[in-house]
Amino acid sequence: MAQLITLAEAKEFLKIDFNDEDALLDRLITQATVIMQRKYQRDLIQATYTDEEYNGEGHDLLFVRNFPIQTVTSLKVNDVALAPSEYTVSKSTGIIKRRSGYFPEGWGNIKVSYTGGFPPDDPALESFKNECLLLVADLFEGRGA
Repeated sequence: MAQLITLAEAKEFLKIDFNDEDALLDRLITQATVIMQRKYQRDLIQATYTDEEYNGEGHDLLFVRNFPIQTVTSLKVNDVALAPSEYTVSKSTGIIKRRSGYFPEGWGNIKVSYTGGFPPDDPALESFKNECLLLVADLFEGRGA
């Protein structure tokens, strides 16, 4: 799992210039990253997802979990690939819209392969990183309580 912040960023924020707490800080960064992902109900760091399953709900919109979407490499409905001309992608919101027709109802009948989440150099990721730094600081400072 990719962490939202680095050990160096956490140490700089906490003004720690020794290595005694590195293992603990690394665990706290992982814990804070998981908390953030649960809070926002998605992965925030860019990753590639292959055949991520969704349930068709009988309408023309599909809401992909890990937005923003960078690219969609494959979209299958009932294991039949749709051509890119058959749908549009709102990259910022993670919404895929069928140009005509709908996504039929079914359990796990839609599979999407895509790259989603924020690239590491995306300025939009900074507010999430700052929130993660604050959370690591709270976890670190409250560790003895």
